[in-house]
Amino acid sequence: MAGPKRLAVILAGGSGTRFWPLSRADKPKQYLNLFGDRSLIQATYDRLKPLCAGGPVFVCSGKSQYALLDAQVPAAEHILEPCARNTGPAVALTTIDLLAKGYSDDTIVGIFPADHHIGDVPAFEKALELAYETAASTKGLVTLGIVPSCAHTGYGYIEAQGAAIGKATAAQRFVEKPDAERAKNFFESRKFFWNAGIFVWRLGSIREAYLEHARDTYEALSQAYEDGSLDKAYPKVVSTPVDKQILEKAKNVFVLPASMQWSDVGSWNALWELLGTGPTENSASSEKTLFLDSERCLVHAEGKKVALIGVQDLIVVVDGENILVTTRDQDQRVREVAETLSAKPS
Repeated sequence: MAGPKRLAVILAGGSGTRFWPLSRADKPKQYLNLFGDRSLIQATYDRLKPLCAGGPVFVCSGKSQYALLDAQVPAAEHILEPCARNTGPAVALTTIDLLAKGYSDDTIVGIFPADHHIGDVPAFEKALELAYETAASTKGLVTLGIVPSCAHTGYGYIEAQGAAIGKATAAQRFVEKPDAERAKNFFESRKFFWNAGIFVWRLGSIREAYLEHARDTYEALSQAYEDGSLDKAYPKVVSTPVDKQILEKAKNVFVLPASMQWSDVGSWNALWELLGTGPTENSASSEKTLFLDSERCLVHAEGKKVALIGVQDLIVVVDGENILVTTRDQDQRVREVAETLSAKPS
């Protein structure tokens, strides 16, 4: 079959341990309703469907999440990983699967995280139009670079040769999460952009990139896909992000600067940054929450009466028998809690 010119793939294999106790093994972060009545993955699907010009939206996720995936986005087409091996193998498997389904080399595919927030959808749509066009005309690997709003130390950065919003330029390098001083220098230089993990490319271009930079992974998965041994082969391939496996090595990578109110919603504090509004900058998921002389706090406790008195910068989350209380500046340690408690017998 001749494939449509545009497809979208949502990568949804993450566990979201930094959103404990709401996010657990049986319900990862992307399936949570953190903004209204649609989960993060449902909101992602809603944004992408109109951009595909009639082509399907695929979701690549682990087999262990299939029941959740089918319940929340049944209209999507599913590509199932035998186990989690990060985004490098996931993108390779997706490429192999789409080519096997008959989509042509010149089909343009967008790769999107399942659990990010986009505040300015029209700006997102405009950026994606340019990204699809750039991938088609250059045959390159295109990544969206988010115009930074501050010197954030929690994101990876991409350095670009140019910095014009709406114009793709060559990527010079990818940089891991910097310390505060480097983040400040990146922010002030106006040459660096946050790496959102949103990529667009031709199927033929990404296949060629894998064959050049990660041939062992691609050929092992391709052979296993053909002979039905993927369950045995997949756990053996290296677990690594596609950024490290391909984009940091490839020479035909382009950055498209974009400003679209993006957040990876990577922690409870990141959620507060999006929702903490008003004079006191408090946020609560329920009208039953009471704040007295309290500021810059987030409470997520559906159906519970919670009162905060004379405190600042707290996060309080109640989910059944599980309760989390932390200061906002310590919320990165929630992962430690999730990993420690999951290892203990119930």
